[in-house]
Amino acid sequence: MYSLDHLTIKDNYIFKDEEKLTLFKNINYHTEIIDWLKLCLNEVQNITNLNESILQYLSVVEKITNKYKGKVMEIKDFLLEEDNLKLVTELETPIKDAKAQIQYKFWMSLQESLNSKHHIFDFVNSKFNEIEIEEYTKKYYYSNKNNRCYGLKKDLFEIDDTHKVCFYIEVDWRIYYGFTISENGKRKEISENQKIKEISENQKIKEILNKTLNEENSEWKSPNNYNQKLFISWKLLDKGLNFNSFKPERIFDLNKKSKRDIIIEEIATEIDKVIKEIID
Repeated sequence: MYSLDHLTIKDNYIFKDEEKLTLFKNINYHTEIIDWLKLCLNEVQNITNLNESILQYLSVVEKITNKYKGKVMEIKDFLLEEDNLKLVTELETPIKDAKAQIQYKFWMSLQESLNSKHHIFDFVNSKFNEIEIEEYTKKYYYSNKNNRCYGLKKDLFEIDDTHKVCFYIEVDWRIYYGFTISENGKRKEISENQKIKEISENQKIKEILNKTLNEENSEWKSPNNYNQKLFISWKLLDKGLNFNSFKPERIFDLNKKSKRDIIIEEIATEIDKVIKEIID
């Protein structure tokens, strides 16, 4: 016997005191509710709004009862049909080429936009050797070697005859940028080079650190964060563009010139503002 306040359930009936009120049946979401929702769908298939609401509810019920196949299972089942997997596999190379082309357009547009703001940037790898950016964007998706650290570099000012402070925009998985030091034109680690440590005591470099590594600029990181020993200070570009996973969806807008122009202008404006605020 079950109790529902002043009601009781006994022998498949609901009672109030001694009065038999109605039949009772114990149902569950695994079977009865799902079956009932499917019957409802069949009855209201021409009523669009109601049909959609029931479909959404059915989807939720299937999820909580572990009966939801979802998009992943649907795609897997599709791939296992006939020659679909073979056809999709043949698309791997064109997809890589397309991703490389989108990234190439990103870099070329960014360089052009920065140049228009009177910032002359050159394409370099992580050691500051000049590169052909189109070649590197292809290697990014094809090579098994570590070819993922490259980008745009601008010399800001000289420290002495052999050392300069530079601004560097780099891609790994995501885009980040910051201030770094070059020695005879080549990038040097900050924490493992005694000479660079001494140079880091330069007054102008101290000013950069004071302006970036403070409580007001919590997004800026020191060389010790995430083992970024080649930067004086650095931060992730706040646009969420991940060229490895190709997410979020906004990254696909880079293939459309009108939308790419908007994204690039936002990034170039951000970088222009940083350089002027920190250096000028």
